[in-house]
Amino acid sequence: MKDYYTQAQETHKADLKKGEPADFNDVNNLGKRYTSESSHFEGLSQNFTNILAGAKKQNAAGDTAMLYGYIKMMNPTLGVREGDRIDAENARGLPDGLVGLYNRALTGERLTPEQRGSIVDLGEDMWSGARSAQENRDAYFRDLAGYYKMPAEKIVQDLISHPERLLRDFREAAGQPQAPPPAGRPRRQPHINISDPKGLVLQ
Repeated sequence: MKDYYTQAQETHKADLKKGEPADFNDVNNLGKRYTSESSHFEGLSQNFTNILAGAKKQNAAGDTAMLYGYIKMMNPTLGVREGDRIDAENARGLPDGLVGLYNRALTGERLTPEQRGSIVDLGEDMWSGARSAQENRDAYFRDLAGYYKMPAEKIVQDLISHPERLLRDFREAAGQPQAPPPAGRPRRQPHINISDPKGLVLQ
């Protein structure tokens, strides 16, 4: 399977026909294209950031934010706002245990430290799985900007360093400093069963 960089080069050969300086509209249009193509990863990063921020709070509100963030990573189009109960209709496609745990968190039920760590693991695995593709996308658009003599910093956004820093802070606070996972590979499989009807249960 071709990586994003190779596919993008083949798909957008017309973009590489000339090396003349670009005007404002060219920069703006390329920026819009980058934003559009990065929207899925941007959503993953935002929700993973919410998981990590919630984990740091270690209270009921933080637990709700963590669970909602992971649910949104699994289903970005979920039509339920954070703090609202997820009913059976909206829960389609989501593990029963995860939905149950979120709904109970709304009533004040707290997660255990192990459960918080497991949710972070799950979010990290999903985020890391999409990170390598985003890094290839960033490299492609930087190269394209350079070819057209555009300022790459006006086009390519840093969607990686903030959640990466929050994750490092979480691991260090938990006494678990770890090196970044190999590109495109999960750090490890989470020891968790989100299909359990009782909620997130460590196996």
